[in-house]
Amino acid sequence: MMKKPLKWLNWRNGISLGVGLVVLGIAIALATGRLKASIGGGKTVVTSVKTTVGGVETTTTTTPQEAKTLWDLFNLAGVVAVPIVLGVLGFRLQAQQQKQNEAQKHRELEQAEKLAAVEREVAEQNRQEEALQNYYDKVSALVVDKNLLAISAKVAKVEKDPDSEEMSTASATVDTVTPEERQLLDVSVDVIRARTLTTLRKLDRTRKTSLIRFLLEAEVITRLKLNLAEAELEATNLYKGNLVGANLLFANLKWTNLNEANLAGANLEGANLVGAKLLFANLARADLCEANLKGADLGSAKLEGARLWEANLEGVDLRCANLEGVDLSGANLEGANLSSANLERACLWKANLEGANLDRANLKGTILNEANLEGAKLYHANLEGATLIEGARLEGTKLFGTNLEGASLVEANLERAKLCRTILPKDIDINPNRDCKELGQVSYFDNLLVDSHEKHEYKWVRSISGIPPNIRDDVNLDEANLK
Repeated sequence: MMKKPLKWLNWRNGISLGVGLVVLGIAIALATGRLKASIGGGKTVVTSVKTTVGGVETTTTTTPQEAKTLWDLFNLAGVVAVPIVLGVLGFRLQAQQQKQNEAQKHRELEQAEKLAAVEREVAEQNRQEEALQNYYDKVSALVVDKNLLAISAKVAKVEKDPDSEEMSTASATVDTVTPEERQLLDVSVDVIRARTLTTLRKLDRTRKTSLIRFLLEAEVITRLKLNLAEAELEATNLYKGNLVGANLLFANLKWTNLNEANLAGANLEGANLVGAKLLFANLARADLCEANLKGADLGSAKLEGARLWEANLEGVDLRCANLEGVDLSGANLEGANLSSANLERACLWKANLEGANLDRANLKGTILNEANLEGAKLYHANLEGATLIEGARLEGTKLFGTNLEGASLVEANLERAKLCRTILPKDIDINPNRDCKELGQVSYFDNLLVDSHEKHEYKWVRSISGIPPNIRDDVNLDEANLK
């Protein structure tokens, strides 16, 4: 059995071993003086002259100079090199020490900055808390001490029934609002508004929420009709907040949580509601004209009678929303999700519905004059009695299962719309199953051609084999109709 060579006996180790032996031999030779250098060999002659009384005496002394070995030269080089090496080492040590000092200084600076940041944050939090508490104190004192809610109630009662003469003298005396009270109410509300807007700009979103909650619970917004126009309310949590009739003109409500909030009759004209959450919110009769609702979630929101003309609703989620009778003239609904939404009798004149999802939406009686429905999806949507006259754009619109019965399609172009199982008006002579294959809805219905939509008479193109008998009965087909 052949033994394996030792791992260390390879060519690299062999070379290293050879070099090591050579260096060792040279070192031994230098140490014993056998290896001589030719530098410094020869004689040194010294002549001295001595003058005496008898004359001049000259003495010559010759001293032999032994040749130096390489070891001696190395010793000399070592003597010269030592201070140089010490100097280099000293410089390196000094540089290293300086680097360590700088690193330590940097760490101390970072720690100082972090500590200063913490102190600033604590100071900022204290400042905000102080501002909020000061606001609570001032507004509470103003509302309570001046009895503003009671004055407001009397004003509301008088405005509601100003001509009533059936009240008793005592009651009339109690309910009478003096000019001084009206002036006090108006001035106080203006002061509260100024304090509110100023304080909101100083607070983070958590404290902003606390401030608005305070006003809601004290009914300052609803009963005193506090004007919150241009208020800074970004990312606040107003879940289930009662903001009936609130004036939020041009207010910043970006990313605000308004789920289940009551905003009936509120003025949100020009408000920033980008990304706002309005699930199940009540926006009935609210004014949202020119408001920016891009990316907002309005699922199941109540929007009956709301005004949304020229509002930006791009990509908005309006699934199952009630938009009955809503004015959406010129609104941007590009890519919006309106599936199963109720748009009955809504006005979508010049609205942009490009790429919108209107599956199963109720568009009965809706006005769609000059609306852009290019690429929109209207699967099983109900457009019965809708008006699409005056150049409604339907290029690429998917009208699968859509009910257009009784719709006014004057000047509306259906040539480039996608039709499949579409219920068309009686005066439109187009195959309602024209684009089923393109829409991926290939079935036995795709073999039918409409001879007369008015009489609902169908004929086979290929075969009725494989069609369930109940379907045949539904469409009044039999073998006699085969070509």
